[in-house]
Amino acid sequence: MQEGQGTKLQEVPQEDRRPRGRPDPRAWEDRWETALGAIRPGQGAVLRGRDLLAELGREPWMGLYLYALTGRRLPPPALRLLEGIWVLCCSYPDPRLWNNRIAALAGNARAPGGLALGAALGASEGRLYGAVPAAEALAMLQALHRREAAGEALEALVEEALRRDRRLPGYGRPVVRHDERVPPLLALARELGLDGGPHLALALRLEGLPALRRRRLRINVAAVAAGLAADLGLDAEAFHLYLLPCFTAGIVACYADARAHPEGSFLPLRCDRVHYTGPPPRRWEAEAEGEA
Repeated sequence: MQEGQGTKLQEVPQEDRRPRGRPDPRAWEDRWETALGAIRPGQGAVLRGRDLLAELGREPWMGLYLYALTGRRLPPPALRLLEGIWVLCCSYPDPRLWNNRIAALAGNARAPGGLALGAALGASEGRLYGAVPAAEALAMLQALHRREAAGEALEALVEEALRRDRRLPGYGRPVVRHDERVPPLLALARELGLDGGPHLALALRLEGLPALRRRRLRINVAAVAAGLAADLGLDAEAFHLYLLPCFTAGIVACYADARAHPEGSFLPLRCDRVHYTGPPPRRWEAEAEGEA
């Protein structure tokens, strides 16, 4: 229990927290029920029922992060694989990448680092790139695995998804068809003995289906990572949250590098190089009415 600033933090068991519709704000005034944990000033903190300092103080950062998200303490090989996904798949230090570019522009303009990181991570939440399509790939693999196990034809399920959505999360790449990150990630999974799960096998099998071959959709690293994470027991929401900070190494490195360069030197563009084809200059209607 933490008491401070007039607010009480009450720890309740996870199973006691059930959706109750829209709460009455008066019932929650100055209190917050949580199964996550609480700080105990002068003593330490509790995280999901465990003493953070005494029981979790030797956990690797990835282990603590996954425990906070899921309540599960994953074994070292699983944590090494999840860390490897970040390293191999998400840490490119190229400022031309969309999220890294935001951080580089911020660094070159001497903006605060926290602001740069927050903006770049926010831009990583797109529908086509980043954590969202990877989480969609995991949800899709779990659904396909269940439905195929129930007797439905995999090829028909994939054809239906492609007709409906015109895309398959985790398959296809806009720049080049081959994803250079797939082989090293699969090699790491083999090294750790974590390459034998059903969802990874399904992800690899999908690439060979006629529906994908006709469209030249090859597997990308999002589907491989999603299959591995599903075989570790993560659901789509946990996988999404686990991926949120995954671009941080590249983002912060690009910020620091651009900050070390002369101010205003990152990808400058003169106005006379912009060929404008839109409407001609015009007055705002409100201004015109005010002058009448």
